[in-house]
Amino acid sequence: MFKTYHWLSKMGTAKTINGYIYFFRKIPFIKKIFRSDTFDYPNLKTFIGGISFVLSFIIAIFKSAMSLGVVVLIMFLLLGDFTIMQEGFQVAIFFFYFCFGLIVPKVLSKEVSNFYNICVFKANPTNLGLSLSLISRLIQCFGRTLIFILILPIFDISILSAIIISLLCLGGQLIGEAGYLWLYKEKGKAPSLSTAYMIVLILIILICAGVLLKVGIYGDILTHYISIIFITGLTGLSWYYILNYDHYNEAFAMVARKEYYDVMLNPGAVTFSNVELKNSDLSISETNEKTGYSLLNTIFFRRHRRILIKPALIKSAVCTLIFIFALIYGLLFNSSHVKEGINIVINQYTMFPFLLYMLCNSEKVTRAMFLNCDFSLMRFGFYKEKKALLKMFSLRLRDVALINAIITLTISVGLILLTSVFASDALMAMVLVTIMTIVLGLFFTVHYLFIYYIFQPYTEDLKTKSPMYGVLKGIVYFLCWIMIGVESPQTVLLPIIILFSVLYTIVALVVVYTKAPKTFRVK
Repeated sequence: MFKTYHWLSKMGTAKTINGYIYFFRKIPFIKKIFRSDTFDYPNLKTFIGGISFVLSFIIAIFKSAMSLGVVVLIMFLLLGDFTIMQEGFQVAIFFFYFCFGLIVPKVLSKEVSNFYNICVFKANPTNLGLSLSLISRLIQCFGRTLIFILILPIFDISILSAIIISLLCLGGQLIGEAGYLWLYKEKGKAPSLSTAYMIVLILIILICAGVLLKVGIYGDILTHYISIIFITGLTGLSWYYILNYDHYNEAFAMVARKEYYDVMLNPGAVTFSNVELKNSDLSISETNEKTGYSLLNTIFFRRHRRILIKPALIKSAVCTLIFIFALIYGLLFNSSHVKEGINIVINQYTMFPFLLYMLCNSEKVTRAMFLNCDFSLMRFGFYKEKKALLKMFSLRLRDVALINAIITLTISVGLILLTSVFASDALMAMVLVTIMTIVLGLFFTVHYLFIYYIFQPYTEDLKTKSPMYGVLKGIVYFLCWIMIGVESPQTVLLPIIILFSVLYTIVALVVVYTKAPKTFRVK
């Protein structure tokens, strides 16, 4: 069992090193240092692999610090009150780690590493199962306990309570793991392999978390002796069950079946599954007035109405219904509530970057462009020419901007209308918010087209292979998300958001028009 875990650590280390080498080989100037192949540097990998078991403890500490930081940030954004956070922190931590154990089991999961370990490297299923379920959990518990001892006293939680909470988190994870194994053995079912099950489970977890925060189940409920005895008893039974489980062969044989990994071995199946055309999308409509690339672009967007335009119309319809409901409610029942809501929108304008990120996310558009147009046409020389490439970019920019404008204009008109009727004194402040909304819609339009044309991340086998593409997406998402909790006067931050969005848009367009003819290629 320990030898298997050490072997897993060495394999994971080699994989991580390969990933970093591949990443650095894509960065200008730095790539000159890494002239060899990604799978080279055997001495480095052998050395680091030899100390991988020790490194796993260090990695566990860093991961625990990051996960605890996520819990703190989420609670602060939801509650915004340090005192309340102190009172409910124990329950929040246990709830997070216990639920995460339910969502991400070690054995009955769609981890592609399980496929390789069983089918390629022929690992012993029992030793592999015990290594994943017990040894890795214990190492995680070590890192988590150390971080809890260092951080939780800030929230007035004693060191002893911090250790107990960490051990209870381990117990919750083992209980979840044993529950999945029992369900497979007795019922032949593995719900953890079902995407639908996971979605439902996550929704239930979010609802329960909201109830806990609303009801206010705080205090020392976790460190109460009854809770400790109950969870410890279940943990002991779970440990014994996992240790003596006699169906690891069957469990891994099922999760290593190829059909579970067709998608993971070919990520394009997931990446592009929601932009595939149906026969009903291929109907021919009148396009006599169009020629050349204008005709090509028109056909593309007409055939993708269901995929690209219909969702925008649905989002706009939902926003319209919300505004109509607010208007009727304010006119017939209580206008002060609507006015209060308008003031909240004005004061909490920093939520709009994330809101527009969700509503005007154009990544789906670029995936459709690649799968159903560019993937084939980029094989021909005429399509790679600067004039043709920039012509298509301009046409696409116009049409994607119009699609996103359906949403942003609906929101802007609705907000202006409600403000004019119920809070006319705040009309100018709302106008600034709507200007920001429209600018952000244009920002997200340009952003996704920019990173698509400059970093074109998709390969011939429909995989995503561009670190910078993912990094830029992650940075924008993080900035939008973090803005939700920022409180700043409208005169301070709102102009900065607008100015940054405008400058980014201009710079991105200049870069595309100057660099895209050289960068827009199939990897």
